[in-house]
Amino acid sequence: MTSPRIVFAALLGLGWSLLSCTSSHVMDASWPRLRAAPVGTRADDLTFEFSPCDAEDRGEPDVSRIFVTRQPDGAVYCSLAMAKGGRPFMGPWRYGSTPPGLAGTCRPLDTPGRYEIEFRGSGLGRLEFEVDSSHKITMRNDGC
Repeated sequence: MTSPRIVFAALLGLGWSLLSCTSSHVMDASWPRLRAAPVGTRADDLTFEFSPCDAEDRGEPDVSRIFVTRQPDGAVYCSLAMAKGGRPFMGPWRYGSTPPGLAGTCRPLDTPGRYEIEFRGSGLGRLEFEVDSSHKITMRNDGC
């Protein structure tokens, strides 16, 4: 019989992307932290610009996974991951679009409430924002 410790270690070894699919909020401290700065204040015109949290790191990060859920129920609003043969993308991301190299879908942010975006690539990040009944966005943090 396999020891529970071995099973647990094996599960940890599966990595962030598998665990994040359950919105488990697992963030590996060994990965560089990324922030996602919003451009725009409305849910129907929201773009995120990704950058490192560490001021010493001047490079533009790449992004290979984006996962948006409504909180606290965990309803998935957007799930994008690298397509077969795809590559991570660099640069801003407009909510609802599918960047080159990624595949998946996003639902409109048309339900008022609190949302969480998790992203991964050359680093990891997570931030929370709220959408009000007029579709205005309010950030709760910057991901760092």
